[in-house]
Amino acid sequence: MKEFVVGLLALLVFVVVAGAYFLLLPFIMILAFFLRIILVILLGIFGIWLLGKLIVMLFEEMKKKK
Repeated sequence: MKEFVVGLLALLVFVVVAGAYFLLLPFIMILAFFLRIILVILLGIFGIWLLGKLIVMLFEEMKKKK
């Protein structure tokens, strides 16, 4: 009888966790969408900064040669 109760509790926990995931699915999808946008913006800013750094380094090298 003890094993039956433990198995029943395990199934109940599984159903509760699955239900919580099902209810949170729209929130998770919206969060993933905004995280993707933020990541693209941050990578764009990093790329622009890196390009500027490269141009400044090239100008400094050209000044040294003159």
